[in-house]
Amino acid sequence: MIRADSNAIYAPPGYLLFARDAKLMAQTFDPQQLITRGEPISITEHFEKLSPTINQQVFLMTSSENGILAYHSGDPEKTRLQWFDRTGAQIGEIESDSSNLSPAISPDGTRLAFDGGSSQMSNQDVWLMDLASGIKSQLTTNPATDWIPVWSPDGNRIIFASNRGGYYDLYLKSTDSPSSDELLFESKTNKTPYDWSQDGRYLTFSSSTEKTGDDVWVLPVKGDLEPFSLLQSEANELLCMFSPNGKWIAYSSDESGRPQIYVRSFPVSESKWVVSTQGGYQPKWRRDGQELFYLGPDGKLISAEVKSGRSFEAGVPRPLFRLKTPQAAGQYDRYYAVTPDGQRFLVKSVAEQTNSTAISIVMNWTAMIK
Repeated sequence: MIRADSNAIYAPPGYLLFARDAKLMAQTFDPQQLITRGEPISITEHFEKLSPTINQQVFLMTSSENGILAYHSGDPEKTRLQWFDRTGAQIGEIESDSSNLSPAISPDGTRLAFDGGSSQMSNQDVWLMDLASGIKSQLTTNPATDWIPVWSPDGNRIIFASNRGGYYDLYLKSTDSPSSDELLFESKTNKTPYDWSQDGRYLTFSSSTEKTGDDVWVLPVKGDLEPFSLLQSEANELLCMFSPNGKWIAYSSDESGRPQIYVRSFPVSESKWVVSTQGGYQPKWRRDGQELFYLGPDGKLISAEVKSGRSFEAGVPRPLFRLKTPQAAGQYDRYYAVTPDGQRFLVKSVAEQTNSTAISIVMNWTAMIK
């Protein structure tokens, strides 16, 4: 499994081509064993010499056996953050010129963190917004990509991922006072932060390997900062979120052949509960822990009531409304945030689409990355 912002195509003699973070990427791929090898390589810089439009998102690509690559590039889908109530009625909007955005509402519901940047730039930064006044402030300024912010329980710090060291590593920064970016954890794999436990002790994040795909790890935020494996199997486990009382984790796994929402106790036991019935991803808890939200495969936002005693019990899932997500919507991205009371939803929605028809042709492209 690879994280991509576009379709992926096979390119002889052994590559997968796809777009990620407004860059064209090549991933070594074995078509016989159906496995990837190593880390994807950005080939953006090579094509920038041929066409300045490669900094725009790549949507369609094709490659022939004789080394000819054709790609269609155009402006990314412009997105905006829209407020909806539980009936699906739009009640507000936040405009942005970014094609990314990973909205995260602070624990007290007063501020928004999101990643964004100009559609002409390939990097992203983490931004903050006061939801009452609408005033934005830039939290990170590194030339690399800084994204996927996760709030601390007290709202005073944010953990985010950055590729300034080559791989996406985990960094920490204060939200209330000027400070430098603190490197929390680095390794030779890309990492995605998920959730910070309410007691402030743990962060869940993802890391992937060729053998087990996407796995969930836990980083103790206090102490020795030595991560340990939480969910690791041949399936892909994603977006692991702590319940507010810290007793449970909700996550998405494709162990059944399709993504479903599961709940386990924390630390993990053998017992688990399937919450979704028709597939699901991107789980989020209501602040009081009595409701669990997730997205269905058809783009609907779904709610399940939760009873949490010695055992976990979830009610029948109920669809609330359908989200208008971008073309590249999938289980890896974050398309919505929930207010603490569970009454409003901030959704990443498509604002407009362009109809660019530019096609670029590159001869013998594999020689350019060797």
